[in-house]
Amino acid sequence: MNTNTSARVAAAGSARPIENAPVLAGNGGASKAVSKHRKFSAKSTASEAQRQRILEALRRRPHTSYELIRMGCYYPPARIFELKRMGFTIEKTTVTVVDGDGFTHDGVALYALVAEPENADVLIGGAA
Repeated sequence: MNTNTSARVAAAGSARPIENAPVLAGNGGASKAVSKHRKFSAKSTASEAQRQRILEALRRRPHTSYELIRMGCYYPPARIFELKRMGFTIEKTTVTVVDGDGFTHDGVALYALVAEPENADVLIGGAA
């Protein structure tokens, strides 16, 4: 093992948990820090920022996955799944869309927000 590899292994093995970090209950005993809600730039690709943008969009009207991608959400199904796990009720239907270049896309997801948990503003950090 060369010295560079040894240094990387030692550095990786010396990671310490974040002190005073809140812990999520019911996660199989594993500790996970809860992110503090913060404002993101309009171009942020952080998962929390994407969830905020999706929720704000779905509160206005249903949106297709194509529209959500154009809003900076790289993989909308993942963010929708996370929102559902937080307690949001989001329905999905499939539609056919024609994109700006004239291509027809069958089976595009159309997401509609049906209901929100009572603590939505806490979960999403001010998007409510």
